[in-house]
Amino acid sequence: MAYLRDPDVQAIFEPGSGRRLSFRSLNDSSDQVAQALAATGVGPGDRIGLLTMNSADFVETFLSAAKIGAVAVPLNGRLTPDGLEFILIDSGTSVLVYSEEFAAPVAQLHHPRRQDTPVTCRCSSRGCDDSDDWLR
Repeated sequence: MAYLRDPDVQAIFEPGSGRRLSFRSLNDSSDQVAQALAATGVGPGDRIGLLTMNSADFVETFLSAAKIGAVAVPLNGRLTPDGLEFILIDSGTSVLVYSEEFAAPVAQLHHPRRQDTPVTCRCSSRGCDDSDDWLR
């Protein structure tokens, strides 16, 4: 439990980007994401779809869901848009957080006949482009 004695111990390292997060910075960034989710109306018991690569963004959003009492719904990026949409609707997901890599399948999710498709936010380590600096 070194992180309790020293919160600056490295918690996450992304080899591809070289991004490093300490336990302190992971906690701080997940607090920011939790506040942003809460500001969009997400609350206890709500479902948050996570369609991201295995990354710090996934961990931050997963932790933020727990902090506000929401339920994270991790999604497999290899599913077809129809498969993703089925899971999102069946799970009652109200918000979908996705990374840039999955923009194309997410663009195919919305069918005008459906009112129950989730709100989407495209996020990366630089932020979310569907609302002002949603992540940071």
